[in-house]
Amino acid sequence: MVQLALSLLFKNFIYPIGVGVFMLLFSTIIHEKKFSDFLIYTGGYKSLDNLIIENTVFERLDYSNIAAIFLFMAAVFICSLKRKVNKKLNLN
Repeated sequence: MVQLALSLLFKNFIYPIGVGVFMLLFSTIIHEKKFSDFLIYTGGYKSLDNLIIENTVFERLDYSNIAAIFLFMAAVFICSLKRKVNKKLNLN
């Protein structure tokens, strides 16, 4: 969702790929920190840890990931509407 929102915002697909790769590498370094739950790219690492120890309780990470999904879905929707309106008005 993050890469889709960024690609619609920048009208380019290279920038979101770079951001995604950087955040993936950054999240491997920081996923053990206390407040890394707010970085949405650490969700995979923490989910794997929860599966290994069989923890099924919702934590702060789960709620922040759900909020991020809705936030970026709204951003994609708004960017798509903007592009559609600009295309109809030929305001490229």
